Amino acid sequence: EEKDFDTPTIAPDRNLLVYTTPTGLAVIPLIPQQVAIYNTAGQLVTSRHIAEETQFDLPNGIYFVRGETERVKAMVK
Repeated sequence: EEKDFDTPTIAPDRNLLVYTTPTGLAVIPLIPQQVAIYNTAGQLVTSRHIAEETQFDLPNGIYFVRGETERVKAMVK
């Protein structure tokens, strides 16, 4: 089965990898860290401490994924 994912977006300091999935976003922390996801209105959508790849089911839209040291902008479509 082929996976149809977008090209991963790597934050400049490479502590957080974010990519889109058919149902939302997948976040891979290269070090365990607290991750928060915000919508474009600045509202917190979800927040949790993750140590491995974690998938978040999200509706279509633009999101800001904030790790402990960087932020990544991602679009769910």
